[in-house]
Amino acid sequence: MAPYTILDELTLAVGQISISRYLCGVALVLSLYDWLLLLEAESETVWKGRWTLPKIIYYFNRIVTPAGLMAANYQLTDQRSGVLSACMPLLHHPVFCSDVPSCRAYTFANSLIELLSFFLSNWLLTLRLVALYKRKPLVVWFLYTFLITSYLATLGLMVYTLYTFGLSIHYSSILHACSSNTRSPLMPAIFLAPAAYECTLFGLTGFKAWQDSKLFYQSSANAPFLTVLYRDGLICFVIMMGVRIWNVWIYATQPLSAAYLGIYLLWATMTILSTRVYLNLAFLVRGRHDTETAAVSRVKFASPHRLGGIQMRVQTTTVADNDQTITFGSGGRQNRRMLTTFDTVGILSFVYVRD
Repeated sequence: MAPYTILDELTLAVGQISISRYLCGVALVLSLYDWLLLLEAESETVWKGRWTLPKIIYYFNRIVTPAGLMAANYQLTDQRSGVLSACMPLLHHPVFCSDVPSCRAYTFANSLIELLSFFLSNWLLTLRLVALYKRKPLVVWFLYTFLITSYLATLGLMVYTLYTFGLSIHYSSILHACSSNTRSPLMPAIFLAPAAYECTLFGLTGFKAWQDSKLFYQSSANAPFLTVLYRDGLICFVIMMGVRIWNVWIYATQPLSAAYLGIYLLWATMTILSTRVYLNLAFLVRGRHDTETAAVSRVKFASPHRLGGIQMRVQTTTVADNDQTITFGSGGRQNRRMLTTFDTVGILSFVYVRD
């Protein structure tokens, strides 16, 4: 019975690697297609803005994710016929041009870059939530502490998992991919700490949405802005959590040959969703309304202090074309003067003084 068991395992591994190739290709296509689809809107909004922390994160993930997925597709391709071809993405140095060092170098490098991209995606979503809470110190420090702690724990788990995975790593001439026979029991736990952080982001976003729900009824000018913020937050959470749970299930229940099955889709998904949240907000803020009266919505993507952030200022007043304000409820007109102030940490504020 043993030969049949080994044959069954080999057949299953070949099938799972084959599916992984297709899903990795899908992840790359989604990443590139989404970028090309939004390139015009991006050039009119994000690209024209000054270089700030959110913008740097945006373009880093936009560039690094397709590059990493291209490397992953090459690593999984079945067109390579020899061991030495596994070192082609690396320098042709004797240390790297063999199956074990090249596979180990690829696995460590691509996995750590992927984790960095995950961290930056969650950081971009964190900046948005910090802005929603108007940079309240307690919220800011709680979120950043949770974010850094969760990803440091994830980094430790990943390094241990990669070390265990690399003990028997080799280039399989049957699977035409880097493979291993050793796995860490902590592999599913890699996804748990970031998942807990994303649940926290969603919970705080939902609480803030409940607090701000009255603004939907008080002013139609605020409705599009808040709708985009909370709609995107809900969509991000549902999709990212679904893909994370799928990956946890894969690493907890499936053979080691399924290791590449869902991880690259998670990479593409997190980059697409986090950058779309940023782009949608930038597009809404920079959009022009060809009307005589317009709601004043001041949203700034800026990094005024070392933690960086997205600064938002929403005015619930209507500005007429004669530079007077109409306050809600009173219907009266008042002249206005704008004062620009900075607080103790350098956060820009706009104060309107009515004469």
